[in-house]
Amino acid sequence: MASKISTIAQIDTKFNADSVEWCPTNPPYFVCGTYQLVEGTSAPDELKSSENNSRIGSMILFKFDGASKCLSEVQTVSTAAVTDMKWCDYNGTPLLGVTSSSGKFDLYSVVENNDAYKLKNLSSIDVCSPNLSLSLDWARNTEPKVTISDSGGCVSVVKLAENGSEVLLDQNWKAHNFDAWITAYDRWNTHIVYSGGDDCLLKGWDTRTECYKPIFVNKNHTMGVCAIQSNPLVEHVFASGSYDEQVHIWDSRSMREPLATCDVGGGVWRLKWHPRKAEYLLAACCHSGFHVLQFHTKSEGKAEVVASYTAHESLAYGADWGRCSSGGDHGDGLHELVIRVQQQAGFVYLSEGKYRQASELMHQGNLDVRELIGIFPELLSTNSHFKSEVPGIESIRQLAKSDPEVEKNIKIYVLEYIEQSKGQDSVYNTLKNEIDTALLKLYAEENSPILEDLICSNNACVYEDSVEWLKKHKRYHSLALFYNTRNEPAKALDTWKRLVDKDLEDSNFTGIEHIIKCLT
Repeated sequence: MASKISTIAQIDTKFNADSVEWCPTNPPYFVCGTYQLVEGTSAPDELKSSENNSRIGSMILFKFDGASKCLSEVQTVSTAAVTDMKWCDYNGTPLLGVTSSSGKFDLYSVVENNDAYKLKNLSSIDVCSPNLSLSLDWARNTEPKVTISDSGGCVSVVKLAENGSEVLLDQNWKAHNFDAWITAYDRWNTHIVYSGGDDCLLKGWDTRTECYKPIFVNKNHTMGVCAIQSNPLVEHVFASGSYDEQVHIWDSRSMREPLATCDVGGGVWRLKWHPRKAEYLLAACCHSGFHVLQFHTKSEGKAEVVASYTAHESLAYGADWGRCSSGGDHGDGLHELVIRVQQQAGFVYLSEGKYRQASELMHQGNLDVRELIGIFPELLSTNSHFKSEVPGIESIRQLAKSDPEVEKNIKIYVLEYIEQSKGQDSVYNTLKNEIDTALLKLYAEENSPILEDLICSNNACVYEDSVEWLKKHKRYHSLALFYNTRNEPAKALDTWKRLVDKDLEDSNFTGIEHIIKCLT
């Protein structure tokens, strides 16, 4: 039976609230988008949806105090009807992209004003008027591109100019015969864009082409596809939702059938993966409220509702995972404080070369293994969205850079911690891409014999990082094995041939017998 989610705070937004997004760099703040259909009024042309009707809306910046559970309005910006909003933490600067009934894409930043934060409009671009721009998604924080869908069935890509504020149209193509309700990037390969439309189709697009033809067309949904999001923690996994009340979990490498399906009892308007727990998915489901789904990675085909919120009894449109504490009892706060102290003390011991004490405290503090991997940023996958939350990381980095022997010892410690994390199912199932990719890089760097075992196992190494790293360290035989395990026999054979012909050099490669031994 699903748990019930209770109300902590609420406030009247005047117009219908259909989008909500927590600020990634200032956790107490979040922004809410609203819309209102005004019949028989004379409104500015940019807001008109028909001769006698107009759509108006607003963006409201709120601040939530977790201790007092007080929700306060900071600023209201009048706009056309807001259809979608998304944040991007661009070089530490929070940028907010907004789509609306005006057909425009608006770019905002957050600026500090008299000890308070305010939204400031940086740029605006007409993407599709007189059609409505319906949804948007950022490629990733380090790559400021945005995909936008519209009511004319088109998908567009806009990008930020080098000045970081001007927005330029990059691509536009016809994706669906009716409204293109949703578009989203593959977080792990931002050349790939997904789209869903009122034609009941889920499609994939490779933006390195002119997008005349989709890379896949999926017809599993029986009504309009309104929600798509790529899992930021697990490569190849993304979710889709539809008016048919079904949420599908997909592996992008095999689009015939979903990995799992869950009936949520209402049309699915928005989906949000948990930013730190890969198995949880938040769904805003119109008439059936809000639900938290759990996708069991070890039990293929199973996704279930584990928590629900239906207290408001109105249409559920916007939802996001909170980024600040909701207060709770003092016991919870004390526990969180103890955890932080244990983690920070672990890094102090690490800087002093006291590895046993560091390990004990880091394990007691349930330290995210990516904090340690991030000491050496090159070990993180290039698609990683992880941002360190533990103070002191930079001092450890500088310490490692200043002394090769210290760097070597810290890397040995990091490697052992990662290997221990791989042995913990609850950790590995959530962070398998980060863990396996970091292990491959470390094994390749130190020329470990375990490298081949990792490659030949059922691993989750990120493809681009692995190929680049194996080439960098001249582990060409391991590279050929990697190609072979990824069903690229032609690349594998070509690499082995070049090794035999001595066009490539690998000190670990002993000849054809080595190939035969590995393949048998």
